[in-house]
Amino acid sequence: MQPARARPTTAQFAGNDEMERFSRDLYARLAGEAAGPLAELTSTLQALRRAVSRYSATNVTTRRSFDADTVPVGELADVVGTLLADIRDALG
Repeated sequence: MQPARARPTTAQFAGNDEMERFSRDLYARLAGEAAGPLAELTSTLQALRRAVSRYSATNVTTRRSFDADTVPVGELADVVGTLLADIRDALG
């Protein structure tokens, strides 16, 4: 992880208004670009939490595997219930 960038101070560009403005604008743009992906990820996780919270399953037996050729509906429902519970746990 890279250390946080220090914001240029006015003293570094004293007497040069153009450099001072350029420095402030560049810092603001870089800070905004870094925030974009994090905001998008946060929004996606919130949407996933809302979507998963709309589902509930009862009488689920923890099951994470099945034979796709012979699985009874009840066992498949257990896998789906387990998957929902795992996603809920992962999202906190």
